[in-house]
Amino acid sequence: DGIGLPAGTNITIFCNGDENYTINSVVQDDGQFSVDVSDIALGKYKVTFSAGDAYTTATATVTIIKGLTEINVENETVSLKAGEEVGSGATLTPADAGNLTYTSSNESVAVVVDGKIKALAAGTANITVSFAENDRYFAAGNKTIAVTVSLNDASVSAEDMESNVGENGTVEYITDPEGLN
Repeated sequence: DGIGLPAGTNITIFCNGDENYTINSVVQDDGQFSVDVSDIALGKYKVTFSAGDAYTTATATVTIIKGLTEINVENETVSLKAGEEVGSGATLTPADAGNLTYTSSNESVAVVVDGKIKALAAGTANITVSFAENDRYFAAGNKTIAVTVSLNDASVSAEDMESNVGENGTVEYITDPEGLN
């Protein structure tokens, strides 16, 4: 049937008669109350809801289970030049569930460091993004980011020179980008 409670009413929850959790802010929507259970250990509880002497006490069995997680990837394909880096674009929902793990199929081509994909050499690599199960959350399904790394554009120019047979000469050249060998 449900009983309407005034806004700001404190509700005390007794779990198995051992611990009391006082909820100072109750969210009510169509007779349903939302209670944050993030600090309560996983398990099955007989819960008694009481809002003081003026209201009826209710009892229910509540099971606190691991939460579901999901990995989202902004781009499933990434193209970079050697030496470039870009954010992985991978996020975990819920964000506070833990940390993502990144694994490269070809660490000589691309790796992930501090959440950024770093292009090391020309080639292809698949970055697998994963989240392992922990005490509060189930593992998420893996996602893959296909990375293609190409070489940077480069050029070499040299000036014409003349040399006589048997003489040594030096060719002067200019590289772009500067410093190529």
